[in-house]
Amino acid sequence: MDKFSPLSHLLARELLTRLHVFRIAALGTIYKWYSGALPGHFVLPVGVPDLLIGLTALPLSRRVAGGLGPNRSLFIGWHVLGAGCLLLAVPLIQLSQPGPLHFSTQGPATDEVLSFPMSIVPTFVAPLLILLHVAALIKAGRET
Repeated sequence: MDKFSPLSHLLARELLTRLHVFRIAALGTIYKWYSGALPGHFVLPVGVPDLLIGLTALPLSRRVAGGLGPNRSLFIGWHVLGAGCLLLAVPLIQLSQPGPLHFSTQGPATDEVLSFPMSIVPTFVAPLLILLHVAALIKAGRET
């Protein structure tokens, strides 16, 4: 593929990383935990790392703008961690809902995540972000 094609520009590793800056919206999730609407066993392993991914997206995208070089391991690790954080949310949401897999009867369930407007995250935003992580990892694999 020509490195100057429009598709290549859209899939530039720095753009695929920079788009994750919107994950600072996880502050809302952390606030919901603080106010008692979400359980800590969901927010601490998912919301806090999600916020950290959002905060580090811009600095990492600037580091890889000129090329991966020595930043290759950092770039790959960051994207694997970011995708893993999103994928971990699925079982944690399920474990917090009433039913046979119910994990904890203490504190709130994750009903808040499944109601609008927060339900947009697991149904649309998280799958899109996982695809961005996968695209970045594929691009990094091709740039060896």
